[in-house]
Amino acid sequence: MPLSIKRLNDGGVIIQATGVINVNDIREIKSTLYTDNHSIKNIHYQILDYSQAQDLDLSHEDIWKMALRDKEALQINPHMLIAVISEKDVIYGLSRMWNAYTETTPLNTGVFRDLANAEEWVMQRQISQALSIR
Repeated sequence: MPLSIKRLNDGGVIIQATGVINVNDIREIKSTLYTDNHSIKNIHYQILDYSQAQDLDLSHEDIWKMALRDKEALQINPHMLIAVISEKDVIYGLSRMWNAYTETTPLNTGVFRDLANAEEWVMQRQISQALSIR
């Protein structure tokens, strides 16, 4: 399987991609994460790391459908964050397209070139969310 899940103790999920990723791979991994409302509410953040992926074999419609699925999950858990790491230009462009389709207020999705920036964004957004709850 070109996508693997690592669940962290802090409610985070790291999804590592390798090889060529297609819509069925993403659909399967999201089905694993989004089994029901309770499981969605327990995800504090997702980091989808495409840095080791060779390519994304996705159509424009596939990206739109993936974005709709993530938007539905964000409606159930409006505090969940989704960060995507894309080093390759083509994958970065497709990830930015997904990001444009998932944009919410406040912004819960982001696309980054490396893990350090994605982790920093997640940490900053979590701090901001915690301060706004008070």
